[in-house]
Amino acid sequence: MYFDVVFRDEFYRCSRMVQSDNEKVIDAWVLQGSGSKLDLKAQSLVKGKRAHLILRQDGNLNTGHSTRVRSGLWTGGFQHFSSFNIEALPGHLSCKKYVRRPWYIYRDYDGLSRIDFVPPDAMGACIALQSNGQMEILLTIVISHSMMWPSGRRAASYTFEASRNSVARVESNLGDTYVKVTGADASFSFAGETLTARIVLDGTAFLSIGSDVNFDPAAAFQQAEDYYTAVTRNCVLQSSSSRLDKAFFWSKIAILESYSETEVGNGFFAGFPEFSWFFGRDGLWTSFAAYLIGLHEEADSHIAMLWDNSIDGRIPHEVPIIAGHDGEQDYEVSGISGIRTRYMSIDSTPLWVVAQGYKQAWSGHRVDMTAVEKAMIFLRSLDKDGDGLIENAFSEGLIGWPEKWASSRDGACIEINSWYIEALKASGFLLGRHPEGVEGIQESFDENFLSNDDPYFFDSVYSGKRRKIISPMGSVPGMYVKNDHVKKILGRLSEPDVLTEAGIRSMSSKDPMYDRGYHTGQIWPLMTGWHAIAAYNNEMSEIGERCIWSFVDLSFSAPDPGRINEVYDPEFYEPRGQFAQVWSHALFIMSIMEGMLNMLPSWRNGKSPVEPSKANLPIGMAFLRVDRVKLRDSFYTVMATADGLISVSAESGE
Repeated sequence: MYFDVVFRDEFYRCSRMVQSDNEKVIDAWVLQGSGSKLDLKAQSLVKGKRAHLILRQDGNLNTGHSTRVRSGLWTGGFQHFSSFNIEALPGHLSCKKYVRRPWYIYRDYDGLSRIDFVPPDAMGACIALQSNGQMEILLTIVISHSMMWPSGRRAASYTFEASRNSVARVESNLGDTYVKVTGADASFSFAGETLTARIVLDGTAFLSIGSDVNFDPAAAFQQAEDYYTAVTRNCVLQSSSSRLDKAFFWSKIAILESYSETEVGNGFFAGFPEFSWFFGRDGLWTSFAAYLIGLHEEADSHIAMLWDNSIDGRIPHEVPIIAGHDGEQDYEVSGISGIRTRYMSIDSTPLWVVAQGYKQAWSGHRVDMTAVEKAMIFLRSLDKDGDGLIENAFSEGLIGWPEKWASSRDGACIEINSWYIEALKASGFLLGRHPEGVEGIQESFDENFLSNDDPYFFDSVYSGKRRKIISPMGSVPGMYVKNDHVKKILGRLSEPDVLTEAGIRSMSSKDPMYDRGYHTGQIWPLMTGWHAIAAYNNEMSEIGERCIWSFVDLSFSAPDPGRINEVYDPEFYEPRGQFAQVWSHALFIMSIMEGMLNMLPSWRNGKSPVEPSKANLPIGMAFLRVDRVKLRDSFYTVMATADGLISVSAESGE
């Protein structure tokens, strides 16, 4: 009955969708075509809290073993398979439509449709199949039991058994993979590492795969829908631009999609298919956005997990999701080997303190003041020369980001000390007192980084020598302060050698280090968001608007629609890096909420984030409204009009 009511409706809804709906339907993306007109070779992702499934958009996958690139099916840090192929006998299945919805992916083949989803609490994935008549399906899965980085262990051998109730089990010394077919006859065989299933389908059936397949697919599908509905119903953006609304909607989905429950704690993964574990700075920027869109408990969990994995107030850079492998985390940075990746970040700690400020301002949940003070003691210890600024120390693994520059950025860096000063102010807000010495530190910052005889800025200072690197690291101070010199910096960083139609380059094309590289030229949406917020903060709304629309354009033009990649080619704007990079979405959300709508944390502007202030709507936008903005235990509607006025009204709670 449930299948008839719910799955039938979803299959029918997706079958009726066409590609032009991408401009009209907010909660779906459609890729459609036939033959050579449709290339569905890009990556796709469905995810719950404990498992994720990455396949090609056509529904298949053919990869090898990898402990860092986590494609295929993973439950926690354990990989089940690396290759997956489904075809109809005797012929080939051609995918002619792909629909991405918040909690599932729909695919339409010749005579067969399928819906893939991952139940939020399950250790496995589920595929619903629907045929137009009787057909035989051949499913081929290459089992690849392995543990993720930094372990990298692989199964030594496999054993196989199949029962009469259409359940197969492949066991190794690392774990089990179950494959269960419900609603159709199935037979299994296993050879080498390849599991083969022949399924006789006439109507509907379910294929469940993972460590545990003893769940009701229909109930699990409803749970997945309910889970994602929790984020779509809060912080609902409506404006006179449907494209802006849709890009914002799917950025909220991306934030929740990254949230994960693991054996080392809960929080936000950084990206997919690589970086699908916890990072300090990545998850903290994501946490800021999570507080803004009402995911307070999830953000609380991430910053708590980081503290649980900290040492003496030093917040980690990376936290693998497999416990007990701390000694296996050395790797090479800037040509120097032996760097311990777990604690090499200097910026994770000030960002963590700032996140505690967001927690207090937005959720009102209790903050561990002892932990905050301990983190601040650690930060103050990084001022080696008594000038009030904290210094990078490459040899000690105390490096900023980008890592590519790390060996040449020993000393005080502009963005690190901007975050340090912001952490001082946030800690003062949390402790209920004026942050001690912050004025003197700000003066030292201005003296070292902002030159009175130069309209630009200095990137870093080491032993009295100041360095220039033309990059968006110079945008960061503008996120927190406004003055004429900062405006000059932002103006320089908005010239075509830095700011492009697709966002901001990580380095000016005129800088001697520019080579179109990952950290030396490629476009980072993360940095585009920094630049947008800084521009809005300094009353340069036209620049902020350019950045906002670049996010929207990237979302609509993505190979997997609705996603914003980690990086983009700096000259041709092609997507690079991780196809699902969470902080790219986080900074888009922040650019709207904190930039365009001026909804800043309390210590930054001296008032509640939902008190009326001046908005900066894009030219031609008549209105922008955000419903169910969650501040502590209350909900608000924020309405902005073209004249810049914002009105705020309280809503009922649940």
